[in-house]
Amino acid sequence: MLLDVNSILILFALGLFAGVVNTLAGGGSLVTLPVLILFLGLDEATANGTNRLLVIQVEIQVKVVIFYIVGEILLHMTEVQLHHNV
Repeated sequence: MLLDVNSILILFALGLFAGVVNTLAGGGSLVTLPVLILFLGLDEATANGTNRLLVIQVEIQVKVVIFYIVGEILLHMTEVQLHHNV
């Protein structure tokens, strides 16, 4: 299925909106599932599976970023303690 530029822009905007909804209140799937089913023409099972894969992918990215940030904070705290003890 090929999409024109307008369709891609609409999908991009709806994806951003779903991300904001999901971040603020949860439930971004209430936006993405109807788009996958009605706009892209996927059947319900495929749309649900696609949505789940995207949710898992985003969760993995968030966990990696949090792990990196916490690691940097702990590294900085360790360096401060080492310099303080010297």
